[in-house]
Formats: sequence, structure tokens, C-alpha cells
Amino acid sequence: MIIGNGLVASGLKNFDNPDYVILASGVSNSSEVDAIEFQKEEDLVLETIRQHPTKKIIYFSTALIPFVKNSYYRHKRKMELLIQDNAKRYVIYRVPQLVSNNGNPNNLVNYLKNKIRNEEVVTVYEGVYRSLLDIEDLAKLVDITADKIEKGFMNISGVEAIKVINICEIIALILDKPLHLQVQSKDEDSGWIGKNSSLIDSSINLLAIDQGDYTKNLIKKNVKK
Repeated sequence: MIIGNGLVASGLKNFDNPDYVILASGVSNSSEVDAIEFQKEEDLVLETIRQHPTKKIIYFSTALIPFVKNSYYRHKRKMELLIQDNAKRYVIYRVPQLVSNNGNPNNLVNYLKNKIRNEEVVTVYEGVYRSLLDIEDLAKLVDITADKIEKGFMNISGVEAIKVINICEIIALILDKPLHLQVQSKDEDSGWIGKNSSLIDSSINLLAIDQGDYTKNLIKKNVKK
């Protein structure tokens, strides 16, 4: 059973296990500050657990907890704790930036792509890294790991970390557009880098996901002129 209709729900549409409830609906914009939106997700999480007390809850959080702090990341941590305290069985996947042909325009790659395509100025922070993961690869990882633990976390820091500035450069090259950057300084803890769970690391190797130029090839796949 899948709850949701966004990027994650679409990517996992073929993942059909009657013993699981995949919570793929909720706040996905890391700039969100609306308490009403946060409350909607909280209500959904609690109601889903109440309606399906024996099923395993699959929830998607963010690999940037606890390294980045704002309202969105505090909210996601709160959802993790709600599931830990109320669900009998669960797997919480902490994931990096997910990429697909569709999805929220506020997702990192879509946001940068639209800015660069329109030849607008892109504000980026020097030294800030992100990791991109194909939604299809996330689906493969969930498929072979969700049954391995009854209660716990799966950290997916990704295949490789790359500066956001370099992501912009790749997108501009693909779109054949000039790149207008406004570079600012920002202190951000990069402690999340290289923090895959051991089962995730072995699964990435098993599935041969960690091919060379992973990020560049992923952007090429999903960004068209």
C-alpha cells in the first residue's frame, strides 16, 4: 500500500507488498515553514499507524538530519520520533536529494534547471555539498533492504557528494546556457557525507549503482534541452 502521489510514490509504484505501508506523502520542500503543512503530515503519520497497527511503516526522511537545522528538518526529525514511538514495525529511510523527470519544482535539480534555463541568477553557497540519487535507484534499494530489519533506520547518504556549484555547472553545460551565479558563504556541517548504512553500501555495490560519473550521468538523464 502506497500513500501519496508525488515523486517518491511514483517511483515506488511497482513496489507491491501487502505487509507494508509506504508513507510517501508529506512535506517535501526543505524551505517550508507553514505549521499547517507540518501538522497535516503529523496527522497523516499518526492516522496511518492507527489504521495499520500490524503493518510495517516505510517512511522517507532526509540524510541531512541532524546536520542542517531549519523548520523543515526539525519537522522531519519530529516525524521520525513519532514513528519510533508509535509504530510496532518500521523502516525510516534517510535519503539524499532525489531526482526524476517529474517531481516538485522546488526539488534541487528542478529548481536549478528552471533557473538556469531561464538565464536567471542562481544563488549558491560556497562549500555546500549535496548528493543526488535517482528515484529508480531508491526503489531498488528499498526493494532489497526493507525486509532486512523490523525496526530501525537506513541511512542513504548517496553514491557521491558534489558541490552545488558543480551541479549548476553540469546543468548549464547540458542546457547550453550561460551560468549566472551569485556565490555566498555559508557554514554547513557536511558530517552526513559517506554515512550510508552498511546494508545500503553493500546493496549499492550489489546493484552496481555506484558507476563512475554517477551524478553527471543522472543529471544528463533527467535534464533535457
